[in-house]
Amino acid sequence: MAGGDDGHTYDIYSVAFSPDGKYLASASRDKSVRMWQTSDWTQRFSKSFGIRFHYDEEVLSVAWSPDSSRLVTTSNAKTGIVKIWGTSTWSYDPLETLEGHASTVRNAQFSPDGKYLATSSDDKTVKIWVKYGSKYGPTASRTIDLTEVNVNQLAFNPISTLLAVGIPTSRGSLKVYGIDGSLVDTVAWGRGGEAVAWSPD
Repeated sequence: MAGGDDGHTYDIYSVAFSPDGKYLASASRDKSVRMWQTSDWTQRFSKSFGIRFHYDEEVLSVAWSPDSSRLVTTSNAKTGIVKIWGTSTWSYDPLETLEGHASTVRNAQFSPDGKYLATSSDDKTVKIWVKYGSKYGPTASRTIDLTEVNVNQLAFNPISTLLAVGIPTSRGSLKVYGIDGSLVDTVAWGRGGEAVAWSPD
């Protein structure tokens, strides 16, 4: 999986198993997203962002919707575009293209109940997109302004009521927000802030 004709040719930035266990998605500096069938670890699909979509950016993150029907991807495009792909047909055309961030989007995460999508960006904001019908766009429902720093790490709690945001400053902190974008709590944790995760309970 790491390289050669069947794998990525540069660093892998993000990996994620589909909730149904059928696939592993990987995002890479080589400007591609690759899909691996977990039954035999053969490559099911590859989306080359640099060639097919005429992008010239590295792919930074991948994340699955809870029902495995959608895959969201972000890249280091300065336009701040987020793409959501349908996994039933694996079309080269995304189901949705979300626009709203003013700079590179570092991360995107679906909530466990599938009703929300959170995105974090170098524009120092986190956006929460609410699903209406089958769509999360075209505009974000809530914007959280974090003026002091670029944001990377995000995590919804298991019941989809809270969003944790890692603040990677020299005096790193963890901020917890409600789905309405209101600040619930701030926890100082020293340096860093590179990863956040909720316990399943």
